[in-house]
Amino acid sequence: ATPGTGAPARLHFGSVWFSDADHALEEPEWLIDDLLTRGDMSLVYGPSKSGKSFLATPLSMAIARGEPVFDRKVRRGGVVYIAAEGRKGFKKRLKAYRIENGIKAGTDLPFLLVPA
Repeated sequence: ATPGTGAPARLHFGSVWFSDADHALEEPEWLIDDLLTRGDMSLVYGPSKSGKSFLATPLSMAIARGEPVFDRKVRRGGVVYIAAEGRKGFKKRLKAYRIENGIKAGTDLPFLLVPA
């Protein structure tokens, strides 16, 4: 019923009323413990030069590699990384990440870069 009316509700897109939310929502499945969940889209945003890609690079690579990050357990998974801005800088960050972590160029990882 539509809250406050008693009339039956027609809901779309898998939506649920607040009173039913606890029963309708699944518990999160963590990719990075208490930080990022499986099957969801995550976005890092902020002012220019605020360190967004310095945060997003190790997080996304940790998921692609299944390696711990920031003392948090990580579940390996596929990553689609959209470098909406600063793609030239991102290339340098990826190279630095590979060097820092001993990863050879051309290593096959479940990491898809969308450079625009």
